[in-house]
Amino acid sequence: MFDFKKSYDIAVAGAGVSGITAALAAARMGKKVVLIEKQAITGGLATSGMIIIYLPLCDGKGRQVTFGLAHELMTETLKFSPCRLGKRWGGEGGEGVRERMAAPFSPAAMVIAAEKMLSEAGVDLWYDTLICKTVSEGNRITALEVENVSGRGLIESSCFVDATGDAGLLRRAGAPVVTGHNTNGSTLWFMAGNPDSQRRYPLGENVNIQTIPIFKEIDLDEKATLSGKGVTDFLRTSHRAVYEHYTGLYAGKPQEKFKYHPLFLPGMPLFRKIAHIVPRTAVHAEDFNIRREDSIGLAGDWRSSGKIWETPYGALLPRDFEGVLAAGRNIGSYDDAWEAFRVIPAAAMTGEAAGTAAALSVAAGCLPSQLDISLLRNKLAGNGFVFHIDDLPPVASSEAQDHFTEE
Repeated sequence: MFDFKKSYDIAVAGAGVSGITAALAAARMGKKVVLIEKQAITGGLATSGMIIIYLPLCDGKGRQVTFGLAHELMTETLKFSPCRLGKRWGGEGGEGVRERMAAPFSPAAMVIAAEKMLSEAGVDLWYDTLICKTVSEGNRITALEVENVSGRGLIESSCFVDATGDAGLLRRAGAPVVTGHNTNGSTLWFMAGNPDSQRRYPLGENVNIQTIPIFKEIDLDEKATLSGKGVTDFLRTSHRAVYEHYTGLYAGKPQEKFKYHPLFLPGMPLFRKIAHIVPRTAVHAEDFNIRREDSIGLAGDWRSSGKIWETPYGALLPRDFEGVLAAGRNIGSYDDAWEAFRVIPAAAMTGEAAGTAAALSVAAGCLPSQLDISLLRNKLAGNGFVFHIDDLPPVASSEAQDHFTEE
Protein backbone atom coordinates (compact mmCIF):
# COMPACT_ATOMS: atom_id res chain seq x y z
CA MET A 1 0.00 0.00 0.00
CA PHE A 2 1.17 3.49 -0.84
CA ASP A 3 0.55 6.55 1.29
CA PHE A 4 -0.11 8.60 -1.85
CA LYS A 5 -0.33 8.31 -5.63
CA LYS A 6 0.10 11.02 -8.26
CA SER A 7 -0.02 11.06 -12.06
CA TYR A 8 1.81 13.44 -14.41
CA ASP A 9 2.52 13.87 -18.08
CA ILE A 10 6.25 14.20 -17.39
CA ALA A 11 8.37 13.43 -14.33
CA VAL A 12 11.84 14.95 -14.07
CA ALA A 13 14.26 13.33 -11.64
CA GLY A 14 16.81 15.74 -10.18
CA ALA A 15 16.53 19.53 -9.88
CA GLY A 16 20.04 20.48 -10.89
CA VAL A 17 20.47 22.85 -13.81
CA SER A 18 19.42 20.26 -16.42
CA GLY A 19 16.39 19.21 -14.37
CA ILE A 20 15.31 22.84 -13.96
CA THR A 21 15.41 23.52 -17.69
CA ALA A 22 13.79 20.19 -18.59
CA ALA A 23 10.88 20.86 -16.26
CA LEU A 24 10.53 24.46 -17.44
CA ALA A 25 10.55 23.50 -21.11
CA ALA A 26 7.90 20.81 -20.69
CA ALA A 27 5.65 22.89 -18.40
CA ARG A 28 5.79 25.92 -20.69
CA MET A 29 4.38 23.65 -23.39
CA GLY A 30 1.32 23.04 -21.25
CA LYS A 31 2.24 19.66 -19.77
CA LYS A 32 1.64 18.58 -16.19
CA VAL A 33 5.17 18.27 -14.81
CA VAL A 34 6.67 17.14 -11.53
CA LEU A 35 10.29 17.93 -10.60
CA ILE A 36 11.65 15.63 -7.88
CA GLU A 37 14.64 16.72 -5.80
CA LYS A 38 16.25 14.89 -2.87
CA GLN A 39 17.76 18.06 -1.42
CA ALA A 40 16.07 21.21 -0.10
CA ILE A 41 17.26 23.54 -2.88
CA THR A 42 17.47 23.44 -6.65
CA GLY A 43 20.66 23.83 -8.68
CA GLY A 44 22.70 20.77 -7.73
CA LEU A 45 26.45 21.29 -7.99
CA ALA A 46 25.94 24.91 -9.06
CA THR A 47 24.28 25.83 -5.75
CA SER A 48 24.51 23.10 -3.12
CA GLY A 49 27.94 22.21 -4.50
CA MET A 50 29.00 25.88 -4.73
CA ILE A 51 30.56 25.53 -8.17
CA ILE A 52 29.47 29.11 -8.75
CA ILE A 53 30.84 29.90 -12.18
CA TYR A 54 28.33 30.09 -15.01
CA LEU A 55 30.72 28.86 -17.66
CA PRO A 56 30.72 30.33 -21.17
CA LEU A 57 27.72 30.33 -23.47
CA CYS A 58 30.15 31.34 -26.21
CA ASP A 59 32.95 29.69 -28.18
CA GLY A 60 35.73 31.99 -26.98
CA LYS A 61 35.83 33.74 -30.36
CA GLY A 62 33.05 36.22 -29.84
CA ARG A 63 30.12 34.01 -30.83
CA GLN A 64 27.32 32.87 -28.54
CA VAL A 65 26.62 29.19 -29.21
CA THR A 66 24.23 28.15 -26.42
CA PHE A 67 20.83 29.85 -26.20
CA GLY A 68 17.32 29.40 -24.83
CA LEU A 69 16.82 28.64 -21.14
CA ALA A 70 20.60 28.46 -20.59
CA HIS A 71 20.73 32.20 -21.33
CA GLU A 72 17.51 33.00 -19.49
CA LEU A 73 18.64 31.24 -16.30
CA MET A 74 21.96 33.11 -16.40
CA THR A 75 20.18 36.45 -16.82
CA GLU A 76 17.75 35.79 -13.96
CA THR A 77 20.50 34.52 -11.64
CA LEU A 78 22.75 37.55 -12.21
CA LYS A 79 19.92 39.90 -11.21
CA PHE A 80 20.55 38.86 -7.60
CA SER A 81 24.32 38.32 -7.74
CA PRO A 82 27.15 40.76 -6.93
CA CYS A 83 28.79 39.68 -10.20
CA ARG A 84 29.08 41.17 -13.68
CA LEU A 85 28.81 39.99 -17.24
CA GLY A 86 30.88 41.70 -19.95
CA LYS A 87 29.31 44.66 -21.78
CA ARG A 88 29.58 42.91 -25.11
CA TRP A 89 27.16 40.31 -23.70
CA GLY A 90 24.69 42.84 -22.30
CA GLY A 91 26.21 43.11 -18.80
CA GLU A 92 27.64 45.98 -16.76
CA GLY A 93 31.28 45.15 -17.46
CA GLY A 94 34.02 46.42 -15.17
CA GLU A 95 37.42 45.44 -13.81
CA GLY A 96 38.10 41.71 -13.76
CA VAL A 97 35.09 40.81 -15.92
CA ARG A 98 35.62 37.88 -18.28
CA GLU A 99 35.98 38.36 -22.02
CA ARG A 100 33.81 35.32 -22.57
CA MET A 101 30.07 35.10 -21.95
CA ALA A 102 30.54 33.80 -18.42
CA ALA A 103 30.28 35.06 -14.84
CA PRO A 104 30.40 33.88 -11.25
CA PHE A 105 27.09 34.06 -9.38
CA SER A 106 25.55 33.78 -5.94
CA PRO A 107 24.27 30.23 -5.33
CA ALA A 108 21.24 31.54 -3.44
CA ALA A 109 20.48 33.81 -6.41
CA MET A 110 20.18 30.83 -8.73
CA VAL A 111 17.87 29.05 -6.28
CA ILE A 112 15.41 31.93 -5.96
CA ALA A 113 15.57 32.73 -9.69
CA ALA A 114 14.93 29.11 -10.65
CA GLU A 115 12.08 28.73 -8.16
CA LYS A 116 10.38 31.83 -9.55
CA MET A 117 10.66 30.51 -13.10
CA LEU A 118 9.42 27.06 -12.09
CA SER A 119 6.50 28.50 -10.15
CA GLU A 120 5.42 30.74 -13.00
CA ALA A 121 5.54 27.75 -15.38
CA GLY A 122 3.33 25.67 -13.06
CA VAL A 123 5.91 22.97 -12.29
CA ASP A 124 5.01 20.82 -9.29
CA LEU A 125 8.31 20.90 -7.35
CA TRP A 126 8.84 18.20 -4.70
CA TYR A 127 11.73 18.88 -2.33
CA ASP A 128 13.19 16.44 0.19
CA THR A 129 11.89 13.52 -1.85
CA LEU A 130 13.98 10.44 -2.53
CA ILE A 131 13.43 8.19 -5.53
CA CYS A 132 13.66 4.68 -4.08
CA LYS A 133 12.60 2.42 -6.93
CA THR A 134 11.52 2.43 -10.56
CA VAL A 135 8.51 0.52 -11.83
CA SER A 136 8.85 -0.85 -15.36
CA GLU A 137 6.89 -2.74 -17.96
CA GLY A 138 9.52 -4.54 -19.97
CA ASN A 139 12.15 -1.95 -20.91
CA ARG A 140 9.90 1.06 -20.24
CA ILE A 141 9.74 2.95 -16.94
CA THR A 142 6.11 3.64 -15.97
CA ALA A 143 6.30 4.91 -12.40
CA LEU A 144 8.58 5.87 -9.53
CA GLU A 145 8.37 4.86 -5.91
CA VAL A 146 9.39 7.86 -3.80
CA GLU A 147 9.63 8.64 -0.12
CA ASN A 148 9.33 11.88 1.83
CA VAL A 149 7.82 13.07 5.09
CA SER A 150 4.36 12.01 3.81
CA GLY A 151 5.53 8.40 3.51
CA ARG A 152 6.02 6.09 0.54
CA GLY A 153 4.29 7.17 -2.66
CA LEU A 154 3.89 6.24 -6.31
CA ILE A 155 4.40 8.76 -9.13
CA GLU A 156 3.09 7.64 -12.49
CA SER A 157 4.08 9.45 -15.67
CA SER A 158 3.84 9.13 -19.44
CA CYS A 159 7.49 10.18 -19.90
CA PHE A 160 10.54 10.66 -17.69
CA VAL A 161 13.69 12.78 -17.77
CA ASP A 162 16.73 11.47 -15.90
CA ALA A 163 18.56 14.58 -14.71
CA THR A 164 20.01 12.98 -11.58
CA GLY A 165 23.66 13.63 -12.49
CA ASP A 166 24.52 9.95 -12.04
CA ALA A 167 21.96 8.27 -14.34
CA GLY A 168 20.25 7.19 -11.13
CA LEU A 169 16.82 6.68 -12.63
CA LEU A 170 18.07 4.40 -15.38
CA ARG A 171 20.53 2.60 -13.09
CA ARG A 172 17.66 1.70 -10.76
CA ALA A 173 15.73 0.39 -13.76
CA GLY A 174 18.63 -1.89 -14.67
CA ALA A 175 19.94 0.05 -17.66
CA PRO A 176 23.68 -0.15 -18.40
CA VAL A 177 25.73 2.96 -17.60
CA VAL A 178 29.25 4.24 -18.16
CA THR A 179 31.27 5.39 -15.17
CA GLY A 180 34.08 7.94 -15.24
CA HIS A 181 37.22 8.83 -13.38
CA ASN A 182 37.21 12.24 -11.68
CA THR A 183 40.30 14.00 -13.00
CA ASN A 184 39.29 17.26 -11.29
CA GLY A 185 37.71 15.71 -8.24
CA SER A 186 40.49 16.63 -5.82
CA THR A 187 39.48 20.30 -5.51
CA LEU A 188 36.95 21.45 -2.93
CA TRP A 189 34.94 24.65 -3.36
CA PHE A 190 33.36 26.22 -0.26
CA MET A 191 32.14 29.60 0.95
CA ALA A 192 34.60 31.54 3.07
CA GLY A 193 35.25 34.87 4.73
CA ASN A 194 38.30 36.28 2.97
CA PRO A 195 39.04 39.99 2.46
CA ASP A 196 41.62 39.37 -0.27
CA SER A 197 40.41 41.27 -3.30
CA GLN A 198 42.24 39.01 -5.74
CA ARG A 199 39.96 36.04 -5.17
CA ARG A 200 38.51 34.80 -8.46
CA TYR A 201 34.94 34.22 -7.31
CA PRO A 202 33.82 37.11 -5.06
CA LEU A 203 30.38 37.09 -3.45
CA GLY A 204 30.63 40.43 -1.69
CA GLU A 205 33.16 42.64 0.02
CA ASN A 206 34.61 39.93 2.29
CA VAL A 207 32.94 36.76 1.04
CA ASN A 208 34.05 34.51 -1.78
CA ILE A 209 34.48 30.92 -2.84
CA GLN A 210 37.65 29.34 -1.50
CA THR A 211 39.22 26.42 -3.34
CA ILE A 212 41.64 24.00 -1.72
CA PRO A 213 43.01 20.59 -2.70
CA ILE A 214 41.48 17.56 -1.02
CA PHE A 215 43.92 15.02 0.30
CA LYS A 216 44.02 12.20 -2.24
CA GLU A 217 43.18 9.40 0.14
CA ILE A 218 40.37 8.07 -2.03
CA ASP A 219 40.49 7.01 -5.65
CA LEU A 220 37.74 9.01 -7.29
CA ASP A 221 36.47 6.34 -9.64
CA GLU A 222 33.17 4.46 -9.64
CA LYS A 223 34.16 2.63 -6.45
CA ALA A 224 33.84 5.94 -4.61
CA THR A 225 31.13 7.72 -6.55
CA LEU A 226 28.62 4.83 -6.62
CA SER A 227 29.30 3.53 -3.12
CA GLY A 228 27.62 4.78 0.04
CA LYS A 229 30.85 4.34 1.98
CA GLY A 230 32.85 5.94 -0.83
CA VAL A 231 30.64 9.04 -0.78
CA THR A 232 30.90 9.29 3.01
CA ASP A 233 34.68 8.85 2.96
CA PHE A 234 34.99 11.51 0.27
CA LEU A 235 32.90 14.00 2.25
CA ARG A 236 34.80 13.37 5.48
CA THR A 237 38.11 13.77 3.66
CA SER A 238 36.85 17.06 2.22
CA HIS A 239 35.85 18.37 5.63
CA ARG A 240 39.15 17.30 7.19
CA ALA A 241 41.00 19.19 4.46
CA VAL A 242 39.17 22.39 5.46
CA TYR A 243 39.98 21.79 9.13
CA GLU A 244 43.67 21.30 8.38
CA HIS A 245 43.75 24.31 6.04
CA TYR A 246 42.55 26.68 8.73
CA THR A 247 44.50 25.00 11.52
CA GLY A 248 47.67 25.70 9.55
CA LEU A 249 46.57 29.23 8.70
CA TYR A 250 45.89 30.10 12.34
CA ALA A 251 49.07 28.54 13.73
CA GLY A 252 50.62 31.16 16.02
CA LYS A 253 48.14 33.76 14.67
CA PRO A 254 44.77 33.16 16.34
CA GLN A 255 43.47 36.61 15.34
CA GLU A 256 43.53 35.53 11.70
CA LYS A 257 40.14 33.87 12.28
CA PHE A 258 38.54 37.31 12.14
CA LYS A 259 39.84 37.74 8.57
CA TYR A 260 39.84 34.20 7.21
CA HIS A 261 37.22 31.63 8.16
CA PRO A 262 34.98 28.98 6.64
CA LEU A 263 31.34 30.02 6.24
CA PHE A 264 29.56 27.10 4.58
CA LEU A 265 30.56 23.74 3.14
CA PRO A 266 28.98 22.07 0.10
CA GLY A 267 25.81 20.12 0.73
CA MET A 268 26.76 17.36 -1.71
CA PRO A 269 29.93 15.51 -2.79
CA LEU A 270 31.80 17.40 -5.50
CA PHE A 271 32.08 14.54 -7.95
CA ARG A 272 32.39 16.02 -11.45
CA LYS A 273 31.67 12.77 -13.28
CA ILE A 274 29.74 9.79 -11.92
CA ALA A 275 27.79 7.82 -14.54
CA HIS A 276 26.04 8.44 -17.85
CA ILE A 277 23.79 6.43 -20.14
CA VAL A 278 24.82 4.09 -22.89
CA PRO A 279 23.26 6.15 -25.70
CA ARG A 280 21.84 5.42 -29.12
CA THR A 281 24.26 7.99 -30.54
CA ALA A 282 27.45 8.91 -28.69
CA VAL A 283 29.38 12.17 -28.50
CA HIS A 284 33.13 11.54 -28.46
CA ALA A 285 36.09 13.79 -27.75
CA GLU A 286 37.08 13.96 -31.41
CA ASP A 287 33.58 14.98 -32.56
CA PHE A 288 34.07 18.71 -32.03
CA ASN A 289 33.53 21.02 -35.03
CA ILE A 290 31.85 18.15 -36.90
CA ARG A 291 28.40 18.48 -38.43
CA ARG A 292 25.73 16.16 -36.98
CA GLU A 293 22.57 16.13 -39.05
CA ASP A 294 20.43 15.27 -36.03
CA SER A 295 21.93 18.00 -33.85
CA ILE A 296 19.56 19.54 -31.30
CA GLY A 297 21.95 22.18 -29.88
CA LEU A 298 25.51 23.44 -29.59
CA ALA A 299 27.95 23.24 -26.69
CA GLY A 300 31.22 25.15 -26.60
CA ASP A 301 34.34 24.05 -24.76
CA TRP A 302 34.66 26.08 -21.55
CA ARG A 303 38.39 25.30 -21.29
CA SER A 304 39.55 26.54 -24.68
CA SER A 305 38.47 28.65 -27.62
CA GLY A 306 37.08 27.39 -30.90
CA LYS A 307 35.83 23.91 -30.01
CA ILE A 308 32.09 23.37 -30.50
CA TRP A 309 30.16 20.12 -30.28
CA GLU A 310 26.95 19.61 -32.22
CA THR A 311 24.73 17.48 -29.99
CA PRO A 312 22.93 14.52 -31.63
CA TYR A 313 19.44 13.77 -30.36
CA GLY A 314 20.47 10.15 -29.89
CA ALA A 315 22.88 11.19 -27.11
CA LEU A 316 19.81 11.89 -24.95
CA LEU A 317 18.21 8.50 -25.66
CA PRO A 318 19.32 5.45 -23.66
CA ARG A 319 19.98 2.36 -25.70
CA ASP A 320 17.39 -0.38 -25.20
CA PHE A 321 15.22 1.67 -22.80
CA GLU A 322 12.06 3.57 -23.72
CA GLY A 323 9.97 6.41 -22.32
CA VAL A 324 12.90 8.26 -20.75
CA LEU A 325 15.44 10.88 -21.86
CA ALA A 326 18.74 11.80 -20.26
CA ALA A 327 19.86 15.36 -19.57
CA GLY A 328 22.97 17.11 -18.25
CA ARG A 329 25.86 14.97 -17.04
CA ASN A 330 23.82 11.85 -17.82
CA ILE A 331 23.86 12.14 -21.63
CA GLY A 332 26.02 9.86 -23.75
CA SER A 333 29.18 11.98 -23.95
CA TYR A 334 32.49 10.16 -23.59
CA ASP A 335 36.03 10.97 -22.47
CA ASP A 336 36.95 14.62 -23.06
CA ALA A 337 33.51 15.38 -24.47
CA TRP A 338 32.08 14.42 -21.07
CA GLU A 339 34.25 17.15 -19.53
CA ALA A 340 32.70 19.67 -21.93
CA PHE A 341 29.10 18.53 -21.48
CA ARG A 342 29.05 18.17 -17.68
CA VAL A 343 28.92 21.94 -16.97
CA ILE A 344 26.08 24.48 -16.64
CA PRO A 345 25.63 25.69 -20.26
CA ALA A 346 25.53 22.21 -21.80
CA ALA A 347 23.45 20.89 -18.91
CA ALA A 348 20.88 23.65 -19.42
CA MET A 349 20.85 23.11 -23.19
CA THR A 350 20.39 19.33 -23.00
CA GLY A 351 17.82 19.74 -20.24
CA GLU A 352 15.72 22.07 -22.37
CA ALA A 353 16.02 19.71 -25.33
CA ALA A 354 15.01 16.70 -23.21
CA GLY A 355 12.03 18.49 -21.65
CA THR A 356 10.88 19.73 -25.04
CA ALA A 357 11.22 16.26 -26.59
CA ALA A 358 9.30 14.74 -23.68
CA ALA A 359 6.44 17.22 -24.08
CA LEU A 360 6.26 16.68 -27.85
CA SER A 361 6.30 12.90 -27.41
CA VAL A 362 3.43 13.00 -24.92
CA ALA A 363 1.46 15.30 -27.22
CA ALA A 364 2.05 13.00 -30.20
CA GLY A 365 1.35 9.82 -28.22
CA CYS A 366 4.71 8.34 -29.16
CA LEU A 367 7.92 7.33 -27.45
CA PRO A 368 10.82 9.83 -27.44
CA SER A 369 12.76 7.44 -29.69
CA GLN A 370 9.91 7.65 -32.24
CA LEU A 371 9.63 11.45 -32.20
CA ASP A 372 9.99 13.27 -35.51
CA ILE A 373 13.17 15.24 -34.86
CA SER A 374 12.02 18.04 -37.16
CA LEU A 375 9.24 18.82 -34.64
CA LEU A 376 11.82 19.07 -31.87
CA ARG A 377 14.21 21.23 -33.88
CA ASN A 378 11.39 23.57 -34.97
CA LYS A 379 10.34 24.10 -31.36
CA LEU A 380 13.90 24.63 -30.13
CA ALA A 381 14.68 26.98 -33.02
CA GLY A 382 11.73 29.09 -31.88
CA ASN A 383 13.50 29.37 -28.51
CA GLY A 384 16.68 30.66 -30.17
CA PHE A 385 18.61 27.40 -30.57
CA VAL A 386 21.24 27.04 -33.29
CA PHE A 387 22.01 23.49 -34.42
CA HIS A 388 24.98 23.75 -36.76
CA ILE A 389 28.28 25.61 -36.52
CA ASP A 390 27.87 26.78 -40.11
CA ASP A 391 24.80 28.77 -39.03
CA LEU A 392 26.80 30.90 -36.57
CA PRO A 393 28.18 34.30 -37.64
CA PRO A 394 31.80 34.36 -38.88
CA VAL A 395 34.61 34.74 -36.37
CA ALA A 396 36.19 38.17 -36.07
CA SER A 397 39.95 37.85 -36.49
CA SER A 398 40.76 40.16 -33.57
CA GLU A 399 38.73 38.32 -30.91
CA ALA A 400 40.39 37.95 -27.50
CA GLN A 401 40.48 34.46 -26.05
CA ASP A 402 39.78 33.82 -22.39
CA HIS A 403 40.74 30.38 -21.11
CA PHE A 404 39.20 28.78 -18.05
CA THR A 405 40.79 26.30 -15.67
CA GLU A 406 39.22 24.47 -12.77
CA GLU A 407 41.20 25.12 -9.62
